[in-house]
Amino acid sequence: MTITKFRAFLATVECGSFTEAAKRLYYTQSAVSRMVSDLESQWGVALLNRKKTGLTLTPAGAALLPYIRQICSDEMRLNGVLQDMTGLKQGVVRLGTVTAVANEWLPIVLKKLMQEAPGIEYEVLIGNGDVIDDWLKEDRIDVGLFTPKCDGNLNAELLHLDEFRVIFPKGHPLSKYKKIPLRVLQDYPYILHGASWCKELENGLKHGKQRIPVRYTTVGATSIVNLVKAGIGVSILPELLLENDKAKVESRPLDPPLYRKLFVVTHGTPTMPAVKVFLERLPALLKKRAKKS
Repeated sequence: MTITKFRAFLATVECGSFTEAAKRLYYTQSAVSRMVSDLESQWGVALLNRKKTGLTLTPAGAALLPYIRQICSDEMRLNGVLQDMTGLKQGVVRLGTVTAVANEWLPIVLKKLMQEAPGIEYEVLIGNGDVIDDWLKEDRIDVGLFTPKCDGNLNAELLHLDEFRVIFPKGHPLSKYKKIPLRVLQDYPYILHGASWCKELENGLKHGKQRIPVRYTTVGATSIVNLVKAGIGVSILPELLLENDKAKVESRPLDPPLYRKLFVVTHGTPTMPAVKVFLERLPALLKKRAKKS
């Protein structure tokens, strides 16, 4: 069937190789390669450049990719609607999210959802805000859990206020504060996390007319926590990023408080039953998680 060949081409582009696409689709590598070659022969155009360094899209492949992706997405939605009509609790939910959400929320949420509807499958991609934004617009995912840019083409609903907390070594002078005024952070070396969510922190600081001199910039919450623990400096991280490392350092809320806003984001109105179920159940499951913790 042509739709199967479309899926083979799409998976090859997303995975970057026939071998990885074959693993995703549960085919042999030669079968996936043959299906892509069949499309090329049928259409009389080359879709992929095959080199020793890897696969890349040809101009024709790049031009046709959005249409093939749309056809595969529509076919998946059609199957979901048909399954809903016949009472089958099946389908696929494609999620894109940031590392903290994937680590702290999804294991609990997906475990519960899979108990309630074991026929629904979940695909999870992890990236930064810009990448997840692109995945939504390309229809590569159904739902994003992240902090999006202001974009009228995306539907975003506030899901969680993730409080920023100041972290510092145990026994540090900042430990005397219950809430830490921004102005006192100017007196200590500051380690900045170079992630996209830092824009929210920067905007909050500008609104409060505060400026914190940055001495170091790096990425990775655990790396920053370890630098702080070693006495290299102090930092500010969203609470969710501190879950696994909070015992290593001390932390306090800011005064006034600042928050990273996490949203559940879709591109258009979801039609697939499995996606609708996920969106309906997610807020309640997160509330249960918050009460337990």
